[in-house]
Amino acid sequence: MNKRWRGLGAAAGIAAVAAGILWWRGRGASDPQYNLARLERGNIVERVTATGTVNPITTVLVGSQVSGTIKKLYADFNSAVRRGQILAQLDTDTFESQVAQAAANLQTARAQVENAKASLENFRAALLSAQANLTSVRANAEKARVSEKDAKDNRDRQTALWQRNLIAQRDVEVANTAYELAVAQKRVVEAQVQQAEADLEAARARVQSAQAQIKTNEAQVAQAAAALRQAQINLEKATIYSPIDGIVVARNVDVGQTVAASLQAPTLFIIALDLSRLQIDTSVPEADVGRIQEGQEVQFTVDAFPSQTFRGRVSQVRLNPTTVQNVVTYNAVVTVENPGKRLMPGMTAQVSIITSRKDNVLRLPVQATRFRPPTPVGGGEKSPVARKGSGGQKRQTVERDRMQVWMLGQGGSLQPVSVQTGISDGRFTEIVSGSLKEGDQVIIGLRSATANSGGPPGAPPMFRRF
Repeated sequence: MNKRWRGLGAAAGIAAVAAGILWWRGRGASDPQYNLARLERGNIVERVTATGTVNPITTVLVGSQVSGTIKKLYADFNSAVRRGQILAQLDTDTFESQVAQAAANLQTARAQVENAKASLENFRAALLSAQANLTSVRANAEKARVSEKDAKDNRDRQTALWQRNLIAQRDVEVANTAYELAVAQKRVVEAQVQQAEADLEAARARVQSAQAQIKTNEAQVAQAAAALRQAQINLEKATIYSPIDGIVVARNVDVGQTVAASLQAPTLFIIALDLSRLQIDTSVPEADVGRIQEGQEVQFTVDAFPSQTFRGRVSQVRLNPTTVQNVVTYNAVVTVENPGKRLMPGMTAQVSIITSRKDNVLRLPVQATRFRPPTPVGGGEKSPVARKGSGGQKRQTVERDRMQVWMLGQGGSLQPVSVQTGISDGRFTEIVSGSLKEGDQVIIGLRSATANSGGPPGAPPMFRRF
């Protein structure tokens, strides 16, 4: 008896499965059902989306030109500072000693100048004395020349008289002796003249040397003064001042830390000029940068305030490209007003740049431009081949060309309609021209089978196992 009931149950199950398969095949042979959308008028805003970082418009890195140890700090994170305000103080003991040493060197150089000037005065006096001595010996030389001539004339006269036997020979000898003495005296005086001339040249050389020494010492004074000024500058640089009015956004040193400014000035503070006005540095792909212009409106959000939309404007599209893994992007700078200072430097912004806006235009759902009939259209005409990248993917660029959409005709037949599209916001596309009008219904896709069968389309119905 049990075997009989089991056989009947198996037969009933097989019959039920066969009936379900027949029912499903009959259902699949029915006409497909389409989802329709009604054309309406509305606004379309075309956007370029990008990611950027909120930064201050002007950021100043405050460093130290001298090396030393941080002695005091007068500013901290988020401190509002004014131009010329003291931010930090280095230990000044070393710099003060350098200033004192440079001042002493300057005094020594100045003293050497005074000594050189005194020596110059002495050498000038010696030069005057040498000039006077030369004048004197030259006068003596002239006197000796005259005496020598007079002695020669006297000798000649005495010789003539002696030859006439008018005087004694002794008188001639005395005259000759006087003449020889005069010649010797002349030679002595001439030597004295040469010596006086040499002394005069030496005195002049000493004066010139003293003048050159004064110039050298004066140059040493200038060098010592420059060294003193450099030491004073280093002492002044030991006090770090704020170069602008702003807010300290970063402090990189602590009291007692050694600052080494050998090859590159270390950054002690980072000061933002004004946080009430910021900028966003965005990375825009090269495919979209051609649609971005200065002055375009920008909307963006940050993770800190996800429910609030901030606004700004494009202030600059920088020409410097950035290439990362063969992807080229450009920096579009967005200027943002931040009166409440809610936005902070470093925040990540999701930016939407409005490149075009159309109000009260006939809008076509984007799904309608992507729909393709699943089977050949009546009359042997095949459906157009789907474009590469369709099937639900968002278009990266707006196609401003003629496109084909589909409508339901009489008897459920499909009718293609050609339209020319304009801008798109990802959900709707502007209809520039074509036969479509407001209120027409276009096909946006196939109706899902799950609504009728409770399972995925294309799968047979499920039966409960008893």
